[in-house]
Amino acid sequence: MKIVEKKFFLKDFILFLIPTVISLLIIGVLSFTVTHNFITQEIRNNNINILNQTKENVELMLNELDPLVILFDTDPEVVMRIRSFFDRTRFTMESVSFYRIIQSFVNAPANARPYIHSIYVYYDNDMGRFLSTREGLVQLDNFYDTQWYENFINAKEQLIWSQARQINQYEFENTKVITIYRKLTLREGVIVLNILPEYIHMMISELNIQPNQTLMILDENSELLFCNHSLNEESQDEITQKLVGLGDEETVIIHDKPYVVMQVSSAKYNWRYISMVPYDFLYHVPIQLGNITLLSLLISFVLALILTYYVTRKKYAQIFRIEKLIDSAKYGYFSPTAIIPERQDEYSYIIEEIINNFIKQNYLKMQLSERKYRLKTMELLALQSQINPHFLFNTLHAINCKVISLTRGPNEISDMLEKLSDILDYSLSHPEEMVSIEKEIKNVKNYVDIQKIRYGQQFDVLWEYDENLMHKKIVKMILQPLVENSIYHGIRMKQEAGLIKIKIFKRGEFIKISVVDNGIGMSCEKLQEIYEKLSRDWEYSEEIGLLNTHYRLKLTYGNRYKMIIRSKQNLGTAIYLYIPDLEKIDFEEMH
Repeated sequence: MKIVEKKFFLKDFILFLIPTVISLLIIGVLSFTVTHNFITQEIRNNNINILNQTKENVELMLNELDPLVILFDTDPEVVMRIRSFFDRTRFTMESVSFYRIIQSFVNAPANARPYIHSIYVYYDNDMGRFLSTREGLVQLDNFYDTQWYENFINAKEQLIWSQARQINQYEFENTKVITIYRKLTLREGVIVLNILPEYIHMMISELNIQPNQTLMILDENSELLFCNHSLNEESQDEITQKLVGLGDEETVIIHDKPYVVMQVSSAKYNWRYISMVPYDFLYHVPIQLGNITLLSLLISFVLALILTYYVTRKKYAQIFRIEKLIDSAKYGYFSPTAIIPERQDEYSYIIEEIINNFIKQNYLKMQLSERKYRLKTMELLALQSQINPHFLFNTLHAINCKVISLTRGPNEISDMLEKLSDILDYSLSHPEEMVSIEKEIKNVKNYVDIQKIRYGQQFDVLWEYDENLMHKKIVKMILQPLVENSIYHGIRMKQEAGLIKIKIFKRGEFIKISVVDNGIGMSCEKLQEIYEKLSRDWEYSEEIGLLNTHYRLKLTYGNRYKMIIRSKQNLGTAIYLYIPDLEKIDFEEMH
């Protein structure tokens, strides 16, 4: 009997515990996975955006070479006159005038752009002369900066290349520059652009970078051109070696510490723009989130274990009393007063019924095993916890507060969580109630704000509505599915930015709601297929949002409601809803 009792206890304990643990694990893992993936993706997107902004800004600086190349490498007459001027021993008024024109053209970008240190224009000539934006016409023999010339001479078949170097005009001066060389093809020559890296520092400081995030620019030979942090020669060599041949995103061990390395490449100059952030810092929030989730699961498991043990133990105690009562009757020493139920429940009721039966039988010393009564075991229904809207809303609010505390202030993530909480609270609470148009618009604006954070500048929304209609009551959640349909089935597949126009106005006895987008549109066949589905009873399809909206409106307003869809492939889609004004129309007439 003891073995049977132990097996019974363990079986019930496990049957109670397993559904609870599985539910906790599913909820915890799903919550962590969704939030972790979202935060991680936002972090990655932010780093990539910083690199792209850096690349675009730097390439704007480098584009100053393009008009100079057009002048000095496409017009043979200009090239010949400049080379002739370089070789002159005597200068005429005409040659001096030509020189001044060329010099002003070269000086224009250097004077207008503070990040340009200097520009050199050189054609091979016997006098060793070249144009400098700082000194004008100079000779290599008595010029303080000749390193660029040596690099030009040593360059073989390269058309464009770069170099990080120093210019020392005076002994006390040590000017760091990034030099870009552009070889001239008409004649043996080169245009040299010297850029001050401190302006790149200033530009990067205006970006939203992490405190210990390292941004670097490497040339086509993986030579370091720029870094926003000072590096000694040893560290520089180790880092550049490990960055050779990396993909767009990888984890690299540097100085025995893991770093997340992301990069974008420039097709024009073959430069690589690299972001390097310590792994534990970059993913600090996801790691903290994981720890919190794990701790919550552990606490929940311990509580579930205690509760399950308590419930199972209580149930086992009652069954043990029933077994004891049966054994006492079986062996002939039945005493109803010896076992008195402690509290009134289903087991107490069974005990009372057994005692009453024995009393009615006047203790005929009939053993329970001979009376052919079998005790039926009652199946206990395991109640599954339901996540109600209030719990989900509070959970998102708690996550939002935690994100704000971890990131030390409101941000895009907290804003999205707050708006998502509002949307869930709006959509899940009292789904049957009619709401004002004003509340419906507010909910859609929250949804649009979340999608704009996700898609950036991929689309915009224009609103036009009659303020006098804001108090009118309509079915809840009819506008958001239409906007979602425009984004996911129309604008999301466009390469250029999209536009959604939403209009709400009064048209006779109806309120007209239109949602128009300039997305990819639909073919005639696809549009006909949707109309066929709208004419039938509800069924599952990819247009479930659109169909759901249609059927809810049809159930509410009857045949007086209308939905019209217009679409042209590669031009866009327009959806028009005609909803009866309940203040003007008898509701019973619609059905």
